[in-house]
Amino acid sequence: MFRHGIRSWLQTYPGEPLPVSVWDSQGGLSSLTNAGVKQMTEFGEYFGSYYKNAISFDPAKTFVRTTDYERTIKSAQCFLKGLFGKNDIPINNTPRKEDYVGKY
Repeated sequence: MFRHGIRSWLQTYPGEPLPVSVWDSQGGLSSLTNAGVKQMTEFGEYFGSYYKNAISFDPAKTFVRTTDYERTIKSAQCFLKGLFGKNDIPINNTPRKEDYVGKY
């Protein structure tokens, strides 16, 4: 389990001199930045090189869950791309009731 990669600010602060549009090239506010994409892909590559003899991609056995935020979904996709060298691994971001029972 891990968090998302480097993201842009969630919101601007009062008196921010830069317009919100400066984040457009990075996907907008609260999005995974280009640096975050690189970070998560490289993390997947590192993880894959460390565990290369212990894991392999099997669509029937590979399950990934993430929260329903663009930055977390994209982080998971980038990590998996680095880990397995694949772009098309499905990501499940639908919460299950059992994930929340007795946790709060």
